[in-house]
Amino acid sequence: MTPEVAVPPNRASMAPLLRRLEGSGRIIDSTGMRYTNGVEEPFEILEHTADVGLRAWGASPAGLFENAAAALLAISYERETVAERESREIAADGADRESMMVNWLQEIVWLIDGEWWLPRRVSVREISETGIRGTAHGEPRDAARHQFNVIVKAVTYHQLKVGQEAGRWRAEVFLDI
Repeated sequence: MTPEVAVPPNRASMAPLLRRLEGSGRIIDSTGMRYTNGVEEPFEILEHTADVGLRAWGASPAGLFENAAAALLAISYERETVAERESREIAADGADRESMMVNWLQEIVWLIDGEWWLPRRVSVREISETGIRGTAHGEPRDAARHQFNVIVKAVTYHQLKVGQEAGRWRAEVFLDI
């Protein structure tokens, strides 16, 4: 299943993403999260003055980190165009879950921008209070096939939130684009 994505209105830098998502029927309206078969979607995109954010949920910390990665990928490019031809191990550590989230997502940004390698999916293999290990499944970037929505320059600590709320895990992360 392709995750639903909420997009901020009137966001010039997000215009290409908006156009593609409008055509696919994957936009969540301004009233909040969209529900599919009674299950809340795993992430949404947040509006910010100069950047873009994501809000992700998960039943567990591993699910939260996987869904945050899925949101980052959806913001960056069209994941549907990426094949799972190869796997790359990724790992991040942090003094707490917030810094671990920033470091985890920054590792994915490095794959995309530094190594020109695009994950289609990221899975968590092991997670603790201060470390996470997982696998990115994807392929090398091909400009002819892979269309980018925006270039994510960095993951920020601005308004960063990671924690448990109402029996599920939730994160809010802003990205410098």
